[in-house]
Amino acid sequence: MSQGARIEGLRGVSFRSRAVYRIVGEIGRGGMGIVFLADRDSENVQDRLVLKTVRTLSREHIDLLRKEANLATRLRHENIVKSYGMESLPLQEVAGKLGLGDANVRALAAEGTDRVYLIAMDYVEGTNLWTLHDAHLKGRLLLPVPIGAFIVSRLCRGLEYAHRWLVHRDVSPGNVLIDHEGVCKLTDFGLAVESEEAVRALAGKYAYMAPEQLRMEVLDGRSDLYATGIVAYEILTGLKPFPIIAREMRQAMRDSLLARARTPPAPHRVRPDIPEALSAIVMKMLQNDRADRYARVGDAGDLIEQRFLYRKGFGPTNNSLAAYLRLFAQGFDKAPAGDLRQLSFFKNALGVVEPRRSCSTEDYTPEGLALAERDGDSTARSILSTQAP
Repeated sequence: MSQGARIEGLRGVSFRSRAVYRIVGEIGRGGMGIVFLADRDSENVQDRLVLKTVRTLSREHIDLLRKEANLATRLRHENIVKSYGMESLPLQEVAGKLGLGDANVRALAAEGTDRVYLIAMDYVEGTNLWTLHDAHLKGRLLLPVPIGAFIVSRLCRGLEYAHRWLVHRDVSPGNVLIDHEGVCKLTDFGLAVESEEAVRALAGKYAYMAPEQLRMEVLDGRSDLYATGIVAYEILTGLKPFPIIAREMRQAMRDSLLARARTPPAPHRVRPDIPEALSAIVMKMLQNDRADRYARVGDAGDLIEQRFLYRKGFGPTNNSLAAYLRLFAQGFDKAPAGDLRQLSFFKNALGVVEPRRSCSTEDYTPEGLALAERDGDSTARSILSTQAP
């Protein structure tokens, strides 16, 4: 039998990976990027991950992708999707699939863009907060308050860590992933800027922008805190605090700024099932002047946990969220005993675990229904037309 060889040390050794990637298919796209699911084989060890590239092959967009990779790859936190750096392949190899002729390839090569670059990151198998919230609305339901507050607290934890280096600038429900184990993860750092960057540019989604973001001022972590407050308001009440009607970009920006000058009703005044302590935290996150918000997003996360989630000494965990997701997927039917134990904080006066939270006109105050009238989107119309069973 071979005695083998002892490895004493490899310090200073450089080598190239022999990993082979196979793109399974497209799983999403946004304004600037396309995301693919891919299989990776590295020395006969198989893994599944995500590859993100730009929609436009240009030096400017590739530089933005590289900047995103440099920012995201340094982040290592449970509540942030892990990125592993960049991979690339010759443009010539995929030109046909991209619909590019030889002349296009030569022109791009002359500009220094003769390769397709991709960010490699973890594949989070599960859902995102927008999809989860929308699925509840379609079932005339809302996320239970403790579950919604727990998700927001995890988002605060991820942002608290990320703010050591950057401002995300695109916090929204679609960028909050939730895996099957109940772990919430912030993703998409394509618009992020380093904390010390004095960037004055409009970036993000109008519905979740802070006033200073709409005014194209230099941003800090409190701008992400504001966006997190909008996310919290939306999933707790089912309504947007600042309805946007206009579709044209400049008008939407003006409407958004005007809307933010008007203080929305506090969540507990929209739906009485939202505790006032939690409502007050959300409203401080939504202060128009950033100086009046919490100094750090972590402060909001602390208070959500101390004053609401774990005030009684126990409350939701990742396991609780995973159990709730399974229960919701099964239509709240035949929950295993283990899942019910994870959701014991939902016990009603009869000792029965009942996490369902209805979403009908009877669940809203007159002030809440007035906000729904102003909102005018499909969610608000659905609430206004739904009677309790």
